[in-house]
This record gives sequence, structure tokens and C-alpha cells, in this order.
Amino acid sequence: MENKGLKEITELFDALDLIAKTAGKVYKDKKVDMADLPLLIDVAVNVKVLMDAFAGLDEAVAEAKDLEAAEQLVVVQRLFQVAKNYEENRKA
Repeated sequence: MENKGLKEITELFDALDLIAKTAGKVYKDKKVDMADLPLLIDVAVNVKVLMDAFAGLDEAVAEAKDLEAAEQLVVVQRLFQVAKNYEENRKA
């Protein structure tokens, strides 16, 4: 059986990273107001990232069930990177 790879999982993490960075920037002042509108517009401008991620969600689940050890490490590293990006944008 051929390994499914990480294409859809990578796209999912791209979307999560976009959301995490935006959420971190919005959360920085601990309120949501009109000053956050440009951040939300940026998410809308990058909607293709979200659409690609959610269009391949079923395949991402299949990929996750077929991960090799090296791919598992990549997934964990990417998860930590998303969390780090959230924290950096929240504090910036």
C-alpha cells in the first residue's frame, strides 16, 4: 500500500496557522472591535487557504491514519509552530 503523504494535512495546518495568527493579533488587546476589521479582511483575502484545507478534510483524516514515523514528527513540529505563531502574534 502506498503512503498517502502529508498534502492535505499540510493544507489543514496552513489554515490553522492563518486562523491562529489572526486570533493572536485580535486577542492582543483582549477585545474584538472595529480595529480588528483589517485582520478579518486579511483572512477573507486568504480564503483559498481555508477552502483548500476544508475541501480536503476527509483525505487529511486518511493521511493521518497512514503516517510514518518521520511524518508524525513533521505533524508535531507543525502543530508546535502553529501554537508558537499564535503566541508570537498575541504578544507582538
